[in-house]
Amino acid sequence: HYGYEKIAPVVPALPLGRKGLPNKRLYSANKVRNFLVERGFSEVYTYSFAPKGEGDIEVENPIGKDRPYMRHSLIPGIHRALELNSVNAPLLELEDVKVFEVGNVFSLTGEEIRLALGYLPRDNKKAKTATDDLKTLADELDEFLGVNESGTWIGGQEGEHYSYEVDFNELIKTLPEPKHNESLSVHAKNTAYKTLSHYPFIVRDVALWVSKETKAEEVEQVIRANVGELAQKIYLFDTFEKNDKKSFAFRMVFQSFERTLVDSEANAVYERVVVSLEHANPVWLVRK
Repeated sequence: HYGYEKIAPVVPALPLGRKGLPNKRLYSANKVRNFLVERGFSEVYTYSFAPKGEGDIEVENPIGKDRPYMRHSLIPGIHRALELNSVNAPLLELEDVKVFEVGNVFSLTGEEIRLALGYLPRDNKKAKTATDDLKTLADELDEFLGVNESGTWIGGQEGEHYSYEVDFNELIKTLPEPKHNESLSVHAKNTAYKTLSHYPFIVRDVALWVSKETKAEEVEQVIRANVGELAQKIYLFDTFEKNDKKSFAFRMVFQSFERTLVDSEANAVYERVVVSLEHANPVWLVRK
């Protein structure tokens, strides 16, 4: 311990002509956040402390024995975030997992701010083009920012994870400084948050053929009327047409806030939903 009383209070110097103007890095970071959120990405904040092999600088007094280094890349943390969110994808109503982070990394040459993108497709067809899709997104971001010569995006595939990383200061170095009237905040939605259950969830999917005139809302209404209180999520995750029919596939996520559910409970609800759908309309045919 050094002691706060020994630290002299010094007001940081502001560059002449910049007083009161938006900070270029924060302004640009918010532009990036808005761009990525609009394209289905979620922002994550991962640990700056890293295990051996993920950092070059060892901490003298680490907060934990499992993370004695300072990270030299955002990518390992991005991969862990992808994996964690993939496990919870049905509960989060995610078809694919897309995350990003703007954060500091630490190397022997100094501290840097980097931007990392992560993508974990949950569909084999999407996985075939995932690397190209992520690189295309990086190019679109360069174009959106108005960057002519951006920093080098580094990354690619590692197992089922796809990621790219870039030096953020290098990415925005050619951009002009923002003006007084260019302050920018992150777009926020009116979102209601609630506590997640500590107990595991069970997923059941129900798919059925319907007439081309049938709307997904009609089918969902029947499902919701018969799932009971254990259903935490119900959503349409696949639809296609064939000949004169249309197929809807709905996902039902069951979870209790009081106990661990068993398969027989989910199966009973599933069977009740199937019977209800088949009786709701003689044209509807559940795919078993």
